[in-house]
Amino acid sequence: MRRDRERMRADRAKTRAAMNTGDEKHYLARDQGDVRRFIRNYVDSRRTVAEFFLPLILVILLTSLIGIPVVQFASTIIWLAVMVLLIVDLTILGMRVKREVRKRFPDDPGKGHVLYAITRATQLRRLRLPKPQVKPGTLV
Repeated sequence: MRRDRERMRADRAKTRAAMNTGDEKHYLARDQGDVRRFIRNYVDSRRTVAEFFLPLILVILLTSLIGIPVVQFASTIIWLAVMVLLIVDLTILGMRVKREVRKRFPDDPGKGHVLYAITRATQLRRLRLPKPQVKPGTLV
């Protein structure tokens, strides 16, 4: 059991290093392949509301704790607006990813690609694994 744990620990370390350096051979199975690379690059080449969602919600939460009713009301309105923007943004992203994957990879069955793109888009850019390989604004 100890050897198995050590082997699994070494495999996880190798995978983590590969995700940081961009060695696609050692990526997790969910991140491997041309379609997933395209989706990662497609998401990473754009700035979206989703990637700013967590910091915005943190600021809104802090302002809602202020004891002034007007500020609390304003933070509630801003929270609702951010939620609507997030839903619209992720819906548009999902439709675009689905369309681009169908166009560029017609033989691909297309299962799970939209969810993969949405989960990647909602992560902070610095914390995304595998690391982004394209800069925002780059055409994919």
